[in-house]
Amino acid sequence: MHRQVFPTYWEWSDRVEAEAMMFGELETCFGWKVHVPSGFDPITHRPLANPRSLRNFLVQGTGSDMMRIACIMTTESGHKVCGVVHDALLITSDINKIDAEAEAVQRLMEEASEITLPGFPVRVDPKIVKYPDRYSDKRGRKMWELVTKVLEAVESWSVADSTLRKFVLTVRDGEA
Repeated sequence: MHRQVFPTYWEWSDRVEAEAMMFGELETCFGWKVHVPSGFDPITHRPLANPRSLRNFLVQGTGSDMMRIACIMTTESGHKVCGVVHDALLITSDINKIDAEAEAVQRLMEEASEITLPGFPVRVDPKIVKYPDRYSDKRGRKMWELVTKVLEAVESWSVADSTLRKFVLTVRDGEA
């Protein structure tokens, strides 16, 4: 079904895999490379190269190129980048300047996408969090709760109690 709905993508993806297998490497527009292992696994007799990884490499690698360009442009423009969160930049600013800073960084990220993929601008959807609120993502809730409990234990200079131990083991085992 997916191949029927998106035939252009699949034609491109097929060419990427074939090129990787034929030439032994793939490279993004800014030089990030992956080398493709040749041969077969002696036990499973499957190719050592993972076709899905090869097909995905240029998508992820180009996104990485885009984020590097965005980071360079953002820091060179004087904005304070705290970090990269997958496909987003986390910036900091005075509360009375954050809206303008976010708008400026949004434009820089869009410009970075044009540099990386000419003719295919990537939309940027800024999320602004102002004090006293904090950024949160439901996918990171368990980790945030774990880190908070660990910090509470460390700050009280006490040995992690049985509640914390049980919580850590529950999270580790995927039961939380």
